[in-house]
Amino acid sequence: MYVSPRTVEAAKRCGHDNIHGQFTDVPRDTVRAGKVVDLLVKATSPGAQLGARKLLTLMSNGGWKVIANVHRSRNDPTPHIRVSVCNVEYHLRLDARGCVFDITYRKGDETIRLSQHLPYVRPGAAG
Repeated sequence: MYVSPRTVEAAKRCGHDNIHGQFTDVPRDTVRAGKVVDLLVKATSPGAQLGARKLLTLMSNGGWKVIANVHRSRNDPTPHIRVSVCNVEYHLRLDARGCVFDITYRKGDETIRLSQHLPYVRPGAAG
């Protein structure tokens, strides 16, 4: 995915690793802000690229931080990374290859996709 190098650099500069504040069981499993930016730029599926561009733009305009490393939760069994941008928590949902296939956030009781469309699911896959 092409993103302006200026946007990428600004997003990395504005990011805060939040090492001690990350939700993680093992400290060495923390995720650095620069790695999150690289993941969005280099490993995002085509269906999620519009959302990734929007998120990178937000990240480049002000401070943001990593909230949780790659994890699963009881409410969300899909591996994901959580970041906080402009006081909104985004879930960067990862496929089996570790690529971002969906970016979501919560607004009240509703889950909103930043790309505004459902991610691709191969025919015959369990929903």
